[in-house]
Amino acid sequence: MYSMPFPSENLVLDNIYTGPTWDAGGEQPISCEKIDRIYGPLVFPPVPTERCYTLGCFVVSIDGRIAFPSSPDGTLVAKTNRLDPDGGLCDYWMLNLLRSACDAVIMGSLTLKREPLLSGRIYDADLLEQRVRARGHPVPLHVIVSATGNNLPLDHQLYAQNDVPTLTAVSPVGAAALSRLYPDRFIQLSPVESTAAPTELPANVCGGGRNYLVGVGSGSDLDAGLLLQVLRRVGVRRALVETPTFLASLMAHKVLDELFLNSSGIFIGGKAITIGENYPAFTPENHPHGRVVTIHAHSDSFMYTRYRFEYR
Repeated sequence: MYSMPFPSENLVLDNIYTGPTWDAGGEQPISCEKIDRIYGPLVFPPVPTERCYTLGCFVVSIDGRIAFPSSPDGTLVAKTNRLDPDGGLCDYWMLNLLRSACDAVIMGSLTLKREPLLSGRIYDADLLEQRVRARGHPVPLHVIVSATGNNLPLDHQLYAQNDVPTLTAVSPVGAAALSRLYPDRFIQLSPVESTAAPTELPANVCGGGRNYLVGVGSGSDLDAGLLLQVLRRVGVRRALVETPTFLASLMAHKVLDELFLNSSGIFIGGKAITIGENYPAFTPENHPHGRVVTIHAHSDSFMYTRYRFEYR
């Protein structure tokens, strides 16, 4: 039901650049012959002790857009490259690969509204088998973020699936409001308002189909950096960010570690969605810097670039 074919012979990538920050001796959270054949070893630096390691994955057009104005479905940026359909399939396989390597996926309320069928499941049967062996849980913890909770799509199919664990993270004020409005909808967790807050989070948040709710931050503000510490406390070592606004927020907090940016050789133009367009822009004096870890190519129509960020 939750699988689709990913024939490795059609998806093989050429590694055309490996930068000095790539470390063959790093941690390898998932491995199998299929991964080595298509991509090569997927290795990461050690996980920080105080927070989870974060990485994003998006596909963009030539002009840096992540969706067409006529459709919010980001997968169309890859699927509509008719010069290389297998490259588009490989883009989706890369997303599945990173999901399988992470304990949690982070999605925003607006992203869920735009894509009512979105799920952080692993749809490659081979990757899913390796994930279950490595971490036990077949489905990553779905962390749904919303500053106020007002725009949460509570009718989204993720909240209704018994095997999808969800943790809805909002501001403390937002969590209190949601708890009053929907007392039977969530398992309410104690708010976490500082790094010194005691750990009262259940150890089994990552498993099962429970819907948890937690307020993280102060007042009406959701603290993105503090959320990563909360996730580390419940066993999340790596988290995949699949929402563009929260991705920019993590950059502003200097806690986004990597970005896998797949480039589809199409041009969109117009007022289409871009990464971080709903978050304040950085300045010439203060902005993140990315170093290229690797570049892979499927053809002359698809490039897959991995960046590691530095903050000063």
